[in-house]
Amino acid sequence: MHGSFEELDQGAAEREREALEARGYRVAFDGDTVVTCLVEREGERWQGLGTTQAGALSHALGRMLPSRLARDLWRARAADPVAPEDAAVTETPAPPGLEAAPEPETEAPPLSTAPVEPAREAAADPEPAPELEPATAPAPEAPAEPAPRSHVTRAPSPPPIAPEDVADALARLQGERDRTAADRPRLARKAPELLRLELLARVSRIRAIQGQCPVDEVERAAATAVRDLTALAKAWWPGSVSAMQLRATPLDAGAELGLPGGGRLHDWAEAADAADARLAALPAELAAAGRDDDGWADARACAPAPSAPDARLAEVVAAVDKALAAKPDDPGELEALAARLRWLRPHVDDGPAWADAVGKLRRRASMRSLGTLPGLARRLASDGLPSASTWARELGEDPEAKALKQKRKALMRRSPVAGTPEEQVLTWLAAAFELGDELPNAKIADALAAHRELLLSVDSDDLPRAERVHRRRLRSLQAALRGEAVSDDEDDDDLDADVDPDDNVDDAGEAEVVRLRPHVDGKRALFLTNRASPEIESELRDRLGLDVKLSLVDQRRRQSAAKALSHGGYDLVIVAHRFVGHDVDFDLGPRAKEVGIPYVRASSGRFGSVVRALVRDLGVA
Repeated sequence: MHGSFEELDQGAAEREREALEARGYRVAFDGDTVVTCLVEREGERWQGLGTTQAGALSHALGRMLPSRLARDLWRARAADPVAPEDAAVTETPAPPGLEAAPEPETEAPPLSTAPVEPAREAAADPEPAPELEPATAPAPEAPAEPAPRSHVTRAPSPPPIAPEDVADALARLQGERDRTAADRPRLARKAPELLRLELLARVSRIRAIQGQCPVDEVERAAATAVRDLTALAKAWWPGSVSAMQLRATPLDAGAELGLPGGGRLHDWAEAADAADARLAALPAELAAAGRDDDGWADARACAPAPSAPDARLAEVVAAVDKALAAKPDDPGELEALAARLRWLRPHVDDGPAWADAVGKLRRRASMRSLGTLPGLARRLASDGLPSASTWARELGEDPEAKALKQKRKALMRRSPVAGTPEEQVLTWLAAAFELGDELPNAKIADALAAHRELLLSVDSDDLPRAERVHRRRLRSLQAALRGEAVSDDEDDDDLDADVDPDDNVDDAGEAEVVRLRPHVDGKRALFLTNRASPEIESELRDRLGLDVKLSLVDQRRRQSAAKALSHGGYDLVIVAHRFVGHDVDFDLGPRAKEVGIPYVRASSGRFGSVVRALVRDLGVA
């Protein structure tokens, strides 16, 4: 049963506390915005809540002493803080006009051992009382008006906690524990920022249940549920979660959520609602930022998938433990292991085992006692990306890159020697051009040093394949053999003279524009060429509705374009393939295929050829 209580001022609260402690009670307070007071000694415990320590102690005393009589007796007793606990309660003073009889100065007679008569019979012959002097009897005084108590505030009595409420709170806490256990595989793959937010929401819900039913059994169950989440946070190390701190308040949770002034949250239920609302708004924000649903920026960089990912994970986990046990550890080795874990993330079945290994590395990266490792921390950050286009390529395990290396090695083993027929030399040269950046012109020139005169005299039309992208490779190779430099934006008269029949749009072509526009309107297009074409850009925007970005292809821009494709920056790629090298096709074509967007080769890149190439590749009827 919960009794009513009167809120004490600070001075009275201090006196009450001293009196309680003098009688063997322990008094403790916790919290700032919402203060909890605990009064206990062996065999009993009383808890109170308030906005100040005085208010919380008043609430606890109201539970200890539910009736006014009990509080009056306590205050009379508390006035003598050193009195023994078994002393009699102070007597109330006699009414005005009555004097207590003086104690006899003689020794009191010994107590009789005879049986005591029943009180009813003893009262039948009472001893006469002394007479009063009527002349001097004072007139009865009017009862005194009670002193105003405007400084006293009365809080409503808390409702009694019914057994069914306790059972409901325990069931809800067990439900939170069960959900956490069931969600471990999903939570394990979360980026650290999202994992912290998930943990904040769950701890806030647990503390809300605890606050709604503050009894010992519920508090013990809530502590167990929080310990589950604390163990998970220690293993996966996403960073500090404010709500897990012993003295945390709802305002701390609001501050972690980024709410101004902590969101002015009044209790943990409001904190839980705020965290859930933040989680509900995340999917749209993540998509807009180019992140996947788990908050990572490298989803596309994790392709292609490794072979036997779970077996690889077991190897990496063992390697992480071994590397961390070494004294001192090797930052370079730890960063390489982090890169392997990043690649494996979306492909492994055992998410918690993956998160355990990542958590160990994250913890090591932040350990000041051993020296923090910022390079390792960047490797594990949610926005961390590989230095190459994919983690596999950075680690030297890209299947396509491996295949190209094998082709290069095989081709170099068949390098034409002196006396090889011209036709075979040109066939070898075309195959070398097909390898793009894997076999640069300098290596081709070295391999064909015995055929220098042939290379200088050959024309691109002599090559066995009709791929016009080989023209620029041949031209650059010939310039290198002559010791000349070739600018990427230098005009190619031969290419300009080679008119594409799709370069002009007549009336029939305009009909194609009308049919094509609904399929491309509003799409983001990357237009790759070797020369600025503001007129073509304008037409693509105005007539097709494309959100087009023109990129002049060089090594740096090609890498930037590859990164943008991997991050979902474009919906399609248009390539003026007559004016760019085959290395661009080789580097960006597979990347576009990986992410599932069209890679449209549009000959000269003039508006007409772009329209017809889009109609062809998009299957516009």
